[in-house]
Amino acid sequence: MSETIKKTSLTELVKRGAISSISVLRTNQKGYPFVTLLNRKKESTNLYFGKKTSELVLNAFKEGDSIIPFLKESEVVETLNEAKETRFKISKNTSDYTSEDMLLNQLGLEVSNSEFDFEKFVKEFTPVEEVVPQA
Repeated sequence: MSETIKKTSLTELVKRGAISSISVLRTNQKGYPFVTLLNRKKESTNLYFGKKTSELVLNAFKEGDSIIPFLKESEVVETLNEAKETRFKISKNTSDYTSEDMLLNQLGLEVSNSEFDFEKFVKEFTPVEEVVPQA
């Protein structure tokens, strides 16, 4: 039995007020790319890219670049790391086919985010002075 992928579009997170600002591209000490997200309370969280999306980002951009146009059709996916801890990653469909969300959006249909846990995502934000890039 396969598990349902819990994801939502970055656009939906902005629409729902979970994100109010996105930083330029950053990299941690190991070279992994990420962006810092701010909410309306000026709390932040670092959001890293999935493996395939990281390769795309590192091949197309350098640290300090604004990548908002690239992020426009990206999704935030809830994943589990090896220690079974919840992590959120940015993913961009890199196959020859369009994602379901993109297809629904292009057809003017409502995108369902019923599986994505918005409350869990919002809890990832901390006051700005406490944000430290993950290793």
